[in-house]
Formats: sequence, structure tokens, C-alpha cells
Amino acid sequence: MFEVKDSKQIGAYIKKLIYSKYPSQRQFCIEYIKKMGFDEADSEQIRRTTNKVNQIIKGDRATVQVDDLPFFCELLQVSCEQILSCGDCYRPIKNHITNYEVAFSRNRKEWEAYMNREDNLFLNYDEYGKSVVDYALEFKNYDFIKFLMENGHLEFADNSAMGNGISFGLKTDIKRRDIGKTDIWPIPNTYYEPDNLFYEEVLRTRVLALATEKKDFEMLEKLRARMNPAMYNINICGTFGDDLIRQRNEDLICKIAESEDDIIEYYSDEYEVKDRLNHTNRFIYPYLSEVIEIMIENGNKNVERVLEKSIIHNEYVFNCLSENMNTYMQMLITKADEECGDWITPELKKINRDRAIKNALCGFKYNSDEKIVSYNYGIKRGVIEGMVSNIISIEKTPEKEPIKELVEKLNDLANKIIELGKER
Repeated sequence: MFEVKDSKQIGAYIKKLIYSKYPSQRQFCIEYIKKMGFDEADSEQIRRTTNKVNQIIKGDRATVQVDDLPFFCELLQVSCEQILSCGDCYRPIKNHITNYEVAFSRNRKEWEAYMNREDNLFLNYDEYGKSVVDYALEFKNYDFIKFLMENGHLEFADNSAMGNGISFGLKTDIKRRDIGKTDIWPIPNTYYEPDNLFYEEVLRTRVLALATEKKDFEMLEKLRARMNPAMYNINICGTFGDDLIRQRNEDLICKIAESEDDIIEYYSDEYEVKDRLNHTNRFIYPYLSEVIEIMIENGNKNVERVLEKSIIHNEYVFNCLSENMNTYMQMLITKADEECGDWITPELKKINRDRAIKNALCGFKYNSDEKIVSYNYGIKRGVIEGMVSNIISIEKTPEKEPIKELVEKLNDLANKIIELGKER
């Protein structure tokens, strides 16, 4: 229990609170008008509200009404018990916004107010170790994510020339405070720590799952949906994307597999990537094998089209690998024959050819986990040529035609590619 003070005491206490929170009584009245949903620019409304607050503060003819009390409590950030007891009775109140609330909100004004906070709440985790972006993805608040990205508050892929084409990671235009260095999100990634990159990639693929569900092609392209950071470590020398498996997002894979024509077309298109050796390589979505398997299981009518495009890709890989291996083999044969000069005989030619075939296989590498095949050879000192790409294969052959025939053709090509790298 607490004692309710008289109207004059309450008025004096409210006045004290107003001047502790606002630069002037007029400013408080304007905020009150906004909270009530009236036009803050209406001079007559301001006059009436100012008179009302004046009477409450004086406490002669009026006191704060029951209808007004919740608004006064919120604007002054105190409990109703504190106002009515003039500070003798305190009750804990919820007077701060949280990452959880903002991520759940659909109100753009609340988002803007949150991003303009001086305490940089956006850059910090809450007591549960979650950022506002973590919560927004949990709640599938796609509009809020788009708001952050469209206003430069959140960036998953840097497409600027300074970023060497595309560099993945999290960036924001909200600057960290210097004092105390307490603002920690996104995780500072100066040295590209693997765990940090993994966390950032998880967020990116979760956004992609939402964008795929919404069929937002602009967002898919902006985030380079078919790519991931691990693919930039893939090159003709056999440096494979060892994090491709770790960076899998099962929800995204399922969303793609459940999609319709246009989304499936997008994810099953081939694309080119320039690696760090300045070679341009052709790939297809690295998790397309898993997508196809789910499509077959679910009876997705688009699976035939995806299989046909995957067959075309495997054919390209087979032809490209064959061409590179044959080119290098012929180079080795020609060089060996020339070194023999006039001493060349049919027997030496056969030896040179057999040796060239064996040596030509040295540049072949295949990663069965990532389904990546690469080949490289040196044409002269400091100059390396070759190819790298991924292949598509399906573990379980379906029984229904024509899917069965397409899967068999796809797997046959994948096996032929792998066989090219084995000793003859």
C-alpha cells in the first residue's frame, strides 16, 4: 500500500519530473500530443494541452486524470505509483527498448528511432547473446531486414572495387563509440577469424532463405545467393572450399527445393567466378545435388528441368577437363619428342606418350566431399593454366521415368569426370 498525495503535491512532483526529462514544459506537451496521436504542428492543440498540463502542475483545479496517467508514466519513464505517491513508492518499470521488441515490430517509426539511439543498441548483443538481426531472422521480419539494408545499416556483401569484386561479411554505417569500446556487433573481423566469418555467413544465408521464400530476386542478386565465401578459396591449384559443408543452410536448401519455376531457374543457372589467381571459373550452385534429391523426394515438377541443366553443366566440366588434360599431354609429348631429336623411334614415341599421360594426371585433384574437381599445369615458369569447377551427382537413383534416365545420365557424366583423373 502507498499513500496518494494531494493534487498540489502531485502537480509539483510531475513538474519536477518534466524538467528532469525534457528541456521545457512545451516540449513535454508536444511529445504528449504525439503520443495521443494528434497533430504536433497544430498550434491550437498545443495551446490546449499546455493549459491542461499547467492546471495539473498547479493542482488547484485539476489533477492528472486516469486516462492521462498511462501517457504521463510512459513519457516520464516512471510508474503510476511513483507519480501518485510523489516518489515515496517505486515500482520497477520497463522503460527501455530491447533488441527483441524492435525485431518483432512492424512499425517503421520504431525502427528509425531505434537506429538513431545514442547508445548504439543496434551494435550490441542482449543478455541472451543475440543481436537485433538474430531476432529479426528468428521472427522472419523480412521488412525490417530490408529496411536495415536499404538504409545502409546492414550490408552482407561489398560489391565495391575496393572489395576486390565481392567480399563477404557484415558491415554497418552505425559507428562504434570510442569510449569503452563496448559496441561489439557485428563482430570486428580485422583478421578474418573463421568463426566470425562463419557466423556472418549463417546470417547471410538466413536472409537468403527469407528472400527465396519472398521471391525477391533483387535481394538474391544483391547477396550473390548462389555464392558463398568458401568459393573464393577455390582455384585451379586445388585449394578447395573446405567450409562449403560447414556453410550449408538446410533451411535455404529446402526453400529452393520447394520453389517454383523462376526461383529454380535462378539457382540452377551456371555463373562465373574470378579466383585469386585471376582465372575465371564456371560453377553451379554448390548445394544443387541436395536440392535435386529433395525435389525428387517431394515430387517437384521442376526437377526434370534442373536435372537437364545439371547435365549440361557436367558436360561442360567433362569437356573442359578433357581439353586441358589433352593440351598439357600434347605439350609434354612434343617437348619429349623434340628432346630426342634425330634419335626418336616408334618405341621412344610410345615411352614419351605413356610418360606424358602419367605426368599429365599429376595436376588433377578431386574433393569428393565438396564435389569439386580441379586441374592445373605450367606452360612456362610462373604461368599456370587449368580449370576448376563443381559437379552434380545424385546418390539415390529414382524408379520413375524420365527422372531415372536423367539421373543416370547425370551420374554417368560425374563418374567419367572422376575417371579422367585416374591412371589408365
